[in-house]
Amino acid sequence: YLIFLAYGIFQVFHGIVMGYSPFTALRDLAFNYYPVFFLLGLWVGLREPDFLPRLFRLLAWFNGLYGVAYILFLNRVNWTFPGVSDQLTPVQIFGMPEYSFVILLGLLVYEPNLGRVWHLLTLNAFVLLGMQIRAEWLGLGFGLILWGWLTRRLKRMLAAGAVIVLLLAVMFVIDFKIPGAELRGAGEIS
Repeated sequence: YLIFLAYGIFQVFHGIVMGYSPFTALRDLAFNYYPVFFLLGLWVGLREPDFLPRLFRLLAWFNGLYGVAYILFLNRVNWTFPGVSDQLTPVQIFGMPEYSFVILLGLLVYEPNLGRVWHLLTLNAFVLLGMQIRAEWLGLGFGLILWGWLTRRLKRMLAAGAVIVLLLAVMFVIDFKIPGAELRGAGEIS
């Protein structure tokens, strides 16, 4: 990792000397320092074994509340970051809430009592379904199957599926409909 990082720093200086923008050269250094985060995560995980469960609960609250707000009204707010060139795609201030499937898997893996976090599971399952990102659904499905198979905890896997089915059933019974997210195309969530 150190050699990889040193090579990236060398490339930054080489890019600046070749006439590229220092901002662009530093931005591209991310490719070289991102692997260091693996070591940082490993170090934190070994020093604080309860860090990941706490982090997933915090992320579940943030993603769930922000995701519901995004689905209901923030996706229609067309605010963009100023200073972005007209030649580039405008960068929205309120981005799509992604990675609900990671949060759902994290809660299932690290929570010993799912009854304590049922509200977080439901909130993030709603965001997962409401955003209509099929890749996240597929990721959750494969993650659940792999986790259930590796840990032999098929009961928990079925419980996670039951939360999603229950949420879909409630939405079906009350005939839930809201307009779909602007960035996801026309249509509605129903």
